[in-house]
Amino acid sequence: MSYLVFVEPGLLAMQDRAKPLADWRPVTADEGWRSPPRREQFVPVRVVSAPGEPVRVAQATERGSGSHLAGRMARATGLVRVPDATTEVSAGDTVLYRALEA
Repeated sequence: MSYLVFVEPGLLAMQDRAKPLADWRPVTADEGWRSPPRREQFVPVRVVSAPGEPVRVAQATERGSGSHLAGRMARATGLVRVPDATTEVSAGDTVLYRALEA
């Protein structure tokens, strides 16, 4: 996750190929969760919609994100980027998603 969030954008910027948020696309949250105030968060999620439907995502782990939950990251198909000004994501909200798989 750190590579996608910090290393890759830095390498692209050094090559003058930076595309901020280029790989992040809007999708719909299938469930709600809280996010810490004044802290940008990258939440591991899994796609819960059927193929061909608009993409809906839910948290990949039952207790949000954190390094102590690294083993549960295997369930994640992507990350949702929650801005630092957002303290709660509700079901039906549009969120930015980046797939972890091609």
